[in-house]
Amino acid sequence: MAVIIRKKVTIENSEVEMESYEPPGILSKKERLRADRLDEILREHIPEIARDILKKSASSGQLVQRWYLLGRELRKIVEDRDIVASSDIENGGIWPAIWQYLPDSLKPQGLLDADSYTEYKHRRKDHLRLGYEISEYDWEDIDWIRRLEDWYQIASRPGLVRDKRILRILGRRIKDMAINVSSGQIREIAKDLVKAFPTRKFRDSSQLSEKHIETVVSEVVDRICKRNET
Repeated sequence: MAVIIRKKVTIENSEVEMESYEPPGILSKKERLRADRLDEILREHIPEIARDILKKSASSGQLVQRWYLLGRELRKIVEDRDIVASSDIENGGIWPAIWQYLPDSLKPQGLLDADSYTEYKHRRKDHLRLGYEISEYDWEDIDWIRRLEDWYQIASRPGLVRDKRILRILGRRIKDMAINVSSGQIREIAKDLVKAFPTRKFRDSSQLSEKHIETVVSEVVDRICKRNET
């Protein structure tokens, strides 16, 4: 499937906006019409969604909640298979198409245009994908996550997110400790947990008891957090 991307270019000393279908190549009439329809929906709804989210998250001031709420709303659009193919979610093609319609007030500093976002996306730390991924969870299971970087450290290790019990138990343990966990500690915790719930070996943690997961998670969290306190 294709999406429409708009970029500003300079032609004969004048800046004009050009649109193109991405990825480049020969498109069928059906693919072109679907990309046009998607663009219409994004142009109409994304600014409205962004305004609503900025209003809802204004009181908490929590960045992760803002992107979580955006991810929830985006799911209503990107999971409509009549306009968005699953491959466009997997390869990230949909995110620049959405990004271009977000107001600057919602974008992080330094990522205010489509070109910079595309470059950022290649490092798999793009905010839209992270927001979309984290929105799959119930808010009470991930409300302990304070930074998108923390979520990236977890989400980049599939062994930790395939079984939702792991994240739920991890959050519960961190809340029970009633401490502020640093980004460095989250990174260490994720690196140690993936040894027990590996990514590459694709061990099926669903066969593990919840008690076993609790024991492993508690041991890792306690060791890393208490070590950093000394």
